[in-house]
Amino acid sequence: MRLRRYRDPDREAVWELQVLALDHYLRGPWDDDLAAIPATYLESGGEFLVGVEDGRIVAMGALRPRDGVRAEIKRIRVHPTAQRRGFGRRVLHRLEE
Repeated sequence: MRLRRYRDPDREAVWELQVLALDHYLRGPWDDDLAAIPATYLESGGEFLVGVEDGRIVAMGALRPRDGVRAEIKRIRVHPTAQRRGFGRRVLHRLEE
């Protein structure tokens, strides 16, 4: 798996991964950040990473600044067919760096 920064063409694949990675998915206002990834994460000094394997997005994770000192990890997801291979851990470690 190769990690890289989110790009606008990734939008649909990120939504699909969000739904697939959760057992029970109910869309609501708590998902508004996924409709505005550049503004919510990238332009605010945070990060949004996607993990790509064989040309498809199989993992994702984000870092969202809270104030000048703290940030929070958000949206770590791994496609069900790619779980238990350390991808989530790799995303987390890269975000912590």
